[in-house]
Amino acid sequence: MDKTSTQTDITPEAAAHVAALGMQAEYDQMVAHAWQTLPALSRIHVTLEPPYDTGDEPGVVLWAYLAVPWQESARVAQEHIRWEVTTFSPDVCRHFTLLTVPEDAPDGR
Repeated sequence: MDKTSTQTDITPEAAAHVAALGMQAEYDQMVAHAWQTLPALSRIHVTLEPPYDTGDEPGVVLWAYLAVPWQESARVAQEHIRWEVTTFSPDVCRHFTLLTVPEDAPDGR
């Protein structure tokens, strides 16, 4: 097994949602790209989150844990968003969000 599969975990709800959307290939590409490009990435935790202010559907959130300061984390997230919107259609992008989080974040995700 490679690092992308051993240090990426997805909740059963998120996995079922990705499958229901028929977007497994897009999800796999996002995870692979994160592992290839995010500096000091230690793990990715994927969850299904309830609807927020952008619609009435839940969204798949990729929590990317980095061993970098918040400022670097924000810059890296912006670069990933740029890649995502130039790689995928708006329909794909509306279902997925990558959030960068310092490794020692107190939220316990």
